[in-house]
Amino acid sequence: MSSATPSPFERDHRLYLEDMPEFSEAVIAYTRGQTLASWQADPMRMDATLRKLTLIGETATRVPDASARRRRISRGARSWERAIA
Repeated sequence: MSSATPSPFERDHRLYLEDMPEFSEAVIAYTRGQTLASWQADPMRMDATLRKLTLIGETATRVPDASARRRRISRGARSWERAIA
């Protein structure tokens, strides 16, 4: 049985885990103090926010489930909790 050899161009999944909180912080910064109407009226802010959310989703697909559960991406989770509170 042969195991798949990772491509030398693939990033270590731990690097993706480090990216996710950074992307989350950017989303929070882009939306802080904005109402839905003011956010929608600013196409550049809206595009930047949606881009970071897309990057979070793409990054999440590159993290093995076990790693994500172990780390719980706690720093990013705390950021989202502060934003919602």
